[in-house]
Amino acid sequence: MSSSVPPSIPRQPAAGSKKQSAETATGVTKRVAPGGKHALTETEKRGYALGVELGSDVARQQMEVDPKFLMQGMADGFSGATLLMTVEDINGILAEIQ
Repeated sequence: MSSSVPPSIPRQPAAGSKKQSAETATGVTKRVAPGGKHALTETEKRGYALGVELGSDVARQQMEVDPKFLMQGMADGFSGATLLMTVEDINGILAEIQ
C-alpha cells in the first residue's frame, strides 16, 4: 500500500447543479448531491458513511486536527503499516481528547 495520502479536495457542484440539505446523525446539516451521480457499492457506502460521521464529529467538537494525518492514521490502522507514533503516545492523545 502506498504511504501517500490523497489530498483533501473540496468538491464544487457542477454549474447549474442543485444541491439539497440533509441532516446527519450528528445533527450537522450538509449539502447533498440530488440523485447521486455515482452508484456506490455497499462497501463504498459503509466506508463513506463512516468517514462522513467521523469528519462531522471532529468538526462538531471543533477539534484541531490535520486531515492529512487523520487519513494517514486510518490508512496505517487498516493496513497494519508501521505507526508514526508509539501505542502509548496514541493512547495518551486519545485520553486527552475524551
